[in-house]
Amino acid sequence: MELNTINNTLSSKVYRQTEELKSSYSEIEMLRKVVEENQHKIAQAREKNRRSVVVVESKLESIAADSQSQLATLQSQLADEVRLRSELQ
Repeated sequence: MELNTINNTLSSKVYRQTEELKSSYSEIEMLRKVVEENQHKIAQAREKNRRSVVVVESKLESIAADSQSQLATLQSQLADEVRLRSELQ
């Protein structure tokens, strides 16, 4: 009779621990999926940021080129004005 009690107790403990282990594995799997989703979202955000930086760099290069062109035009106009004034004097 005592062996039956010990056996039942041990069986109950094994069953509870098996259920806890199953629950732990389920939680680990759920957390693994959350981590994967977050990593994917981070990768997407980084790619979006990279593309944004490329767009901003492109716009800045365009602005710089336009500024250089305007500066060259103004310098040419100034040179023409200086030449014209020196010819008139």
